[in-house]
Amino acid sequence: MALKFHKLEVKNKIQETSVAVSLVFKVPDDLKSEYEYKSGQYLTLRFFIDGKDQRRAYSFASSPYTDQDIKVTIKEVPNGIISNHISNNVNIGDMIDVMTPTGNFTAKLNEANSNHYFMFAGGSGITPIMSLTKSILFIEKNSSITLVYGNKTKNSIIFQQELQELKNKYDNLKIIHILDMLEDGFEAKQGIITSQIVKEILEESPSFNSSIFYLCGPAGFINIIDKELNHYQIDKNLIHTESFSTTINETSVDDDKIKQNQSSSNILSDEVKKVKLVLYGEELDLDVIGDETIIEACQREGIEAPYSCCVGACSTCISKLVSGEVEMDDDMALTDDEKEEGLILACTSHPLTDDVKIDFDYY
Repeated sequence: MALKFHKLEVKNKIQETSVAVSLVFKVPDDLKSEYEYKSGQYLTLRFFIDGKDQRRAYSFASSPYTDQDIKVTIKEVPNGIISNHISNNVNIGDMIDVMTPTGNFTAKLNEANSNHYFMFAGGSGITPIMSLTKSILFIEKNSSITLVYGNKTKNSIIFQQELQELKNKYDNLKIIHILDMLEDGFEAKQGIITSQIVKEILEESPSFNSSIFYLCGPAGFINIIDKELNHYQIDKNLIHTESFSTTINETSVDDDKIKQNQSSSNILSDEVKKVKLVLYGEELDLDVIGDETIIEACQREGIEAPYSCCVGACSTCISKLVSGEVEMDDDMALTDDEKEEGLILACTSHPLTDDVKIDFDYY
């Protein structure tokens, strides 16, 4: 079935740094099965602010294997609508609209595995990396992890104490902090993530060519690392990325997975396309007008289709194209296998024919 919202109670609110907080949610017994998740996935939170539906996707910082409660972490950005609202206005006991989990930034864990993982995190990109790291260490006793975490200062390190506790507990975890500014008594490399630093870190591990890589942070951060991995001809199937993009307009949008859509050049401004939707077990008719995306048309018609980022960067609106043709402005959240399977992102999809049918309930 398609993803849906439920109201969850905030069980705890944790101040991780001066600009980052974690929300811990209480999940009722009758909803526990719906909120089962994989490490590295995310939740979409919904708020109605000044009469407008505002949604943002935030990654799990918790592990389904080691943590009793589910937790997501939010970092404030200047003028960010949702991140600042959460920081300033959300309190323990509040009820929040929380969508069921989704996301493909995950790992296939097996206690028999003996892998080496490189985890590269920049800023708030540590959130899903923390979830993955805790799960791998718990499940795969014979695997090892090198976690590389870039920040401006020691005080901006999210989960600093928890990371140190993990390092003390597990001999198979190595943590390399990279800071713009060093402080006495704290072990770290100085600088920012560059190709040279990535090269030095990789070559310290003799088996890096067969390692599994997880990269999460700003797009520029990921591009630098990915370019270096390509230089070493690392198998693409071993590289997993999740970009926490910066915004094009920080005064009106928040921090996670957001960028500008580009209008499709193949869409006429006044034409109407007929689309059929399979959603929550029903089949619905939808008129998509001009250069609207399918999700924009759903919003106009008051149809509660699942979505979050609206820019093709997450996979909340993923659906199966049953018939017809669509054009996507962006498909960064889809893997090649998913595209081959006929999956699309409804938030960036424009129908090109009148026989378009998409199934949100495909899985």
